[in-house]
Parts: sequence; structure tokens; C-alpha cells
Amino acid sequence: MSEFRFSVMNEANTLNEQEQLRTLVRQQAEELQRLHELLKANNIDEGSLSNRTKALQQVEQSEQSINKSLQEQLNYARQEKANLEASIEARAKSFQNALSKLQSNQGDTSSGISPSPSDSQKLVLSSQDPIILRQELQSAYERIRQQELDVKKLKFELEMEQGHVNILRHDNQMLRQMTVDMHVSAEQEEEYISNKLLKRISGLKKEKGELLLQVEQEEEYLTNTLQKKLNQLQKEKIDMENALEQEQEYIVNRLQKQLDSLRQQQTYHPHHSRENSTSSVSNTGNVTPLPPASPSSTHKKWIPPHSSSPTSPDFGVASQGAVEVLKAEINSLRTRTAEIEKEYIAKSSQATRFKNELIELRKKAGLPVDDLLVEEP
Repeated sequence: MSEFRFSVMNEANTLNEQEQLRTLVRQQAEELQRLHELLKANNIDEGSLSNRTKALQQVEQSEQSINKSLQEQLNYARQEKANLEASIEARAKSFQNALSKLQSNQGDTSSGISPSPSDSQKLVLSSQDPIILRQELQSAYERIRQQELDVKKLKFELEMEQGHVNILRHDNQMLRQMTVDMHVSAEQEEEYISNKLLKRISGLKKEKGELLLQVEQEEEYLTNTLQKKLNQLQKEKIDMENALEQEQEYIVNRLQKQLDSLRQQQTYHPHHSRENSTSSVSNTGNVTPLPPASPSSTHKKWIPPHSSSPTSPDFGVASQGAVEVLKAEINSLRTRTAEIEKEYIAKSSQATRFKNELIELRKKAGLPVDDLLVEEP
């Protein structure tokens, strides 16, 4: 009886473990369903590249957790299977031992119930009292009846144990089939998720390549535009420097010619008469300061007229008027030079700004910037 109770308790524990395993399988199925919903939601709502990357990370984490949980459940099912097989083998051995004991006890009782005919005859012959014979027959009948009840009880227990063994074998087969089905389902889900992720990853790689191509094209366009502007500004800078040098050279040459002409006039006319001073003053008074002109007109303006007499009076007054005109022209040229310098500084700052932007763009694009970092002579 104690073995029967122990087997019943083991069967109850086995059923509880089966129920727990089914619960784990349901939880795993629900988690897989949530993963499918998450994948569908990510397929529907693809707003930006960062969202897709986050979704991929979530899917990868979910896949890792699912694989881990499936592996744990598979290991748990294998362990339970081994335990059940060991318990079934132990129970089968115990049932076999109990059956052998019952068979031996039954053999012993049968041998004890049926005495040899010689002994019974001797007992009957030795006792001629009918009361004793009746009592002996009654006791023998009671013993036989009790032994038959014990045999029936043992047969019933044996049938019960055999039924429990069959139930456990059936449950073991069901657990094996369930384990195989779970393994196949897990492999199918893993393959489906892997294919889905591979497709998503290939799509994201394609989009990444397209974006990189667009960025490279945009950077190349900006680089070419800024390079053209920089070359244009450098050309304008060189042209302005050349123009400034030519202007300064022209001014220096013109002033040198005017000084030479004044010196020649001083050497040719050291003394002037006072009678012609009024005519020379009137002639020089007609000379007015003019803005900078071309070299030919300026040169002609300072050439003395052929009609003037070589003995023009009061050369000091004439030279003073020429000095005033030269001062006015020098001031205008200084103003012009200052304006040109300001314009040159503005163009230089603009060229520097474009150059810095071009260097930054080349650094972002991974292009060499050594040719831009070389200092200009």
C-alpha cells in the first residue's frame, strides 16, 4: 500500500510538472506573438533611419531572449524527460519485484492450503470426532477464503500499477512529441525571424549606400563650387594687386616727370621780370585741380604752352599752384588706394572664409586638405 501511495504521489507531481511545462509553452507562444506584432508595427511605421535602427536592436534583443528562453525550456524538458524515464524504470523494477513477491507468496499459500492427501487422510483417520472434523473444515475454509481475498486484492493492485505504468508511458510519449514539436516550432520561428532580419538589414544597407552616395555627391558639388569661388577670388586678388602696382607705378612716374619739368623750368628761368608777373599769375590762375585722369591728359596738362614766353615772370607763384594741384591729386590717389585696400581686405576675408569652409567639407568627406593648408607666398 505504501508503494501504491508513493506511486500516486509521483504521478501527481509528474502531472504538475507537465502543467508547468504547458504553461511555459503558452508563455513562449505569447512572447512570439508579441514579437510578430512588433515586427509588423516596425514594418508599418518606418519614419526615419534612427527609428529603424532602434527597431532592429529591439528585435535582436527579443530574438536573443527568445532563443535563451527556448534553450532553457528545452534543457528543462530534457531533464524532466530523463527524470521521468528514470522514475518509470525504477517503478517498473519495483512493480516487477512486487509481482515476483506476490507470485512467490501465492505459491507458498497454495502449498500451505493443499496439504498432501496422506496427511489429510491421517488427520481424518486419527480423529473420529465429527465436531473436531467440522471445526477443522471450517478453519480450513476460512483460511482458503482469506487467501482468495488476498489474491484478488493483490491482482487488483497489480492491475492498478500496470494502468499507472501505461499512463506514464503515454505521458512520456506525449512529452517526447511535445518536445519535438517545440524544437521544430522554435527552429521555424528562428528561421523566419532570421530571414526577416536579413531582409531588413539588406534594405537598410542599401538605403545607407544611397545616402552615402548622395552625401558624397553633395559634398563634391559644394567642394567644386567653393573651389571655383576660391580660384575666382584669388584671380581677382592678383588682378587687384597688379592694378594697384600699375597705378602706383603710374603715379610715381607722373610725379617724377612733373618734378623733372619743374626743375627744368627753374633752371631755364632763374630770373623773371616783374612786368610779366601779372600775366604769369593770370595764366597760372586759370589752372584748376582736377581729379585723376589718364596719363596722356595729365601729362599734357603739365606741359607748358608754346605760346608762353620763356621769360615768364614770378615762377614761384606758378610752382605753388602746381604743388597745390599735385597735393590734391595725391590726396585723391590716397583715397583711391585706401578704397582699393579696403576692397582687397574684404575680398581676402571672404576668400579665407570660403577656404575654411572648403577645408571643413573636405575633412567631413575624408578628402586630403594638404593643398589648401599650404601658405600662399
